[in-house]
Amino acid sequence: MEYDDKRKRIADGIRAVITRLMNGVLDRVMNTDPFIPEEHHARKPLYAALVPDEIFKGSHFERRFVTPFGNAWEKLAVVVAEVHIVP
Repeated sequence: MEYDDKRKRIADGIRAVITRLMNGVLDRVMNTDPFIPEEHHARKPLYAALVPDEIFKGSHFERRFVTPFGNAWEKLAVVVAEVHIVP
């Protein structure tokens, strides 16, 4: 397998893994588990009074992004290994 072909297969594989990850994160944050200020205020009234909703909305997104990205590292390693190991 030529070097350019390997690079393309790796790039395509990485793009597919990241696209699936981001589509899942965005679906979860926008549809399945959105940040709802009223629920946040009811659960944590002191925090809600002290910190603007925008900060907690960002934190809500960040938590839903970081956790699945940990699994993506393994998938990315598989992409690279398959190109270099599998004929």
